[in-house]
Amino acid sequence: MKRFNGIITATLLGMLITGCSLLPSKWDDNEAAGVTDLRWAIMYLDCDLDPVLIKHMIDDIYKKHGWLSTYVETKGTSDIEYLLDKMSLTLDPMYEKETVSQRYCALKQGVLQQQAEAIALTVMRRYD
Repeated sequence: MKRFNGIITATLLGMLITGCSLLPSKWDDNEAAGVTDLRWAIMYLDCDLDPVLIKHMIDDIYKKHGWLSTYVETKGTSDIEYLLDKMSLTLDPMYEKETVSQRYCALKQGVLQQQAEAIALTVMRRYD
């Protein structure tokens, strides 16, 4: 009888563990990491630096944005892709400048932070 209980327990435990993997989920670790990296880079953009250094930081943000955009486009995540396209309207003009003034950086950083937060909340709430 103890052996039978052990078999039943092991079977139920196995079904419980594998059952979760059978449920469809929209959660994606790569998307979550990508949006976190992007948001972190925007949060720590230091607009008090020399304009040339600000430009280097913006180049890094642009690369992170590009990676995430490519990933969601390839995956077919249209809602995130739409939000990233909207962010491009803010980020692209910054990237295209040779140098970025401190005032311009501070103004655009606020907008980018709001956009990054909206994207992050959209990605992070995809657990169900």
